Amino acid sequence: MTDSISMSNPQGLSERPHSIRWSYATKRAVFIKLAYAALILAMYCGLAQAYTNLWQPLFAYSDFVQSYIPQREIEALLVLSMAALLIPASYRRPSDVYMCIAVITALVPTAVMYVYGNTSATTAYLTFAGLAIVYASRNVPVPIPNLGWIGPFDATLPVTALAIGGALLAAYIMGFDDFSFALFDVYSRRHIASEKITDYAVYAVSLGLTASSLAIILSLHTRNMITLIINLIVASLYFGLIGNKAPFMTLPIIIALNSALRRNNIILYMLFITCAIIAVLAVLANDLSFWYTENGELNTTFSFASTFERRSLLLPVWVNDAYIKYFDTHDKLYWAYSRLSFGMVPQILPFDPPYTIGYFLDKNGMHANTGFVGTGYMNAGTFGVFLYAVLIGLCCRAIDFYASLRGTKVLSTLICLPGFTSAITSSEVPTELITHGWIVAILLVALSPPQKEPSS
Repeated sequence: MTDSISMSNPQGLSERPHSIRWSYATKRAVFIKLAYAALILAMYCGLAQAYTNLWQPLFAYSDFVQSYIPQREIEALLVLSMAALLIPASYRRPSDVYMCIAVITALVPTAVMYVYGNTSATTAYLTFAGLAIVYASRNVPVPIPNLGWIGPFDATLPVTALAIGGALLAAYIMGFDDFSFALFDVYSRRHIASEKITDYAVYAVSLGLTASSLAIILSLHTRNMITLIINLIVASLYFGLIGNKAPFMTLPIIIALNSALRRNNIILYMLFITCAIIAVLAVLANDLSFWYTENGELNTTFSFASTFERRSLLLPVWVNDAYIKYFDTHDKLYWAYSRLSFGMVPQILPFDPPYTIGYFLDKNGMHANTGFVGTGYMNAGTFGVFLYAVLIGLCCRAIDFYASLRGTKVLSTLICLPGFTSAITSSEVPTELITHGWIVAILLVALSPPQKEPSS
């Protein structure tokens, strides 16, 4: 009997452990996907609650609309459920984290505003489709050049020098008459900076600003406290001079991710922490009196909530919708305001695009930046959105390739994170690549010294 069993299934003993391992992996993946779905749907409900009870009533004067459309909710929930299935179950490459961030910063807020904020179907569908194209494009087998022949180098000091140079140039051009650390007065400083800093100085200052963020990341990763302190001072100069708070906004995120990215379940942690913050704010949104001090002024908690939820999540969707509504009834620009057109396309707007949309939204005017959806549609309609989505996806593929080649998954994720997030939510893709230095960040990844990073 024993012989017959052995002869009929000579590999039986080896198959059983294999099947147990496969069963465990399958169960783990199913559990993680279900957890993703629960957390994403909870984020949607919490953000909708906060929008309905807090942000829309407080900012109704700026055309935040209260308009719940039940028929749209089924579409939104289906899209969010599909996103939960597509997000990778574990962190294997930088773009896995980027896809999670895209869901948090773009997909969930768009779903909320589509159902509750009267965002147009065009805006919602283009955002959903555009993010799907970003996800797919990162897997396209396009050959990426290996730049190893250039030789690796530690970029901390050169990048710090760029940051210092950009800050000194901004100080020389603008002076210190309008220097201020006022958090809620950044737009006036940005407007002054846009008038004084022109031509090629714009590129130098923007590159320095990007270098400041990159140098902070590199200093944290290498634990170089001297360059970290220098770059924090430089970041303070940028904020006081031109009102750009990007280094300070990304600093706490980078500090947390620098440690957390060494865990394979980082995506699950990111979704959980974001969901917890949104859930707490959703509960607090039920009582407007909580947000005021005894003197009737808005408190620090409100400032955090406004920056995190309203400015970082809801406002980019609102601005995307404004771009699409405006350029639905006006001629597309075909990169007339970009140096890519070499001045061959006539400029037809009364102001630069961000200020044109700013006046479209608010008669007092504002600098309305937006990401790949609004700017892509502004230039070439649906084709422009999809083109920018492909470019973002291919940049993700290049980052993944170089991170794998150099063994720098964590460092590569950190260095290129600001560029990816800005391209999704607040900056035109060519501008982010060239002017804001995302392409420089990708080159830093390509030339980083090979290393063996610790993992969980």
